[in-house]
Amino acid sequence: MTQTGTVRSVGALLLVLAIPCVLWRGWYFWTLFSALAVSGTWRLRFPHDSIRVQRSIYPRRVHGFLLIAAAFLVWALRP
Repeated sequence: MTQTGTVRSVGALLLVLAIPCVLWRGWYFWTLFSALAVSGTWRLRFPHDSIRVQRSIYPRRVHGFLLIAAAFLVWALRP
C-alpha cells in the first residue's frame, strides 16, 4: 500500500464492493455501504494522502490487524 496505483486499485475495489450494499436493506448494509464508499472514494481520489496518513498514524502491522479485525466483524455481524 505504498504505491499510488495499488491504493487507487483498492479504492476502486472498495467502491465496487459497496454497490451490493445499496441493493440490500437494513442498517447493517447502509453502515457498511457508508464505510466502503468513504474509504474507497478517499483512496481513489487522494492516494498520496492515504499513504501519508497510514504511515504517520500507525505501523504496518497495526494496519493488517485492523483489516483482519474488520473482516471478522463483517463475518460475525452478518444478518
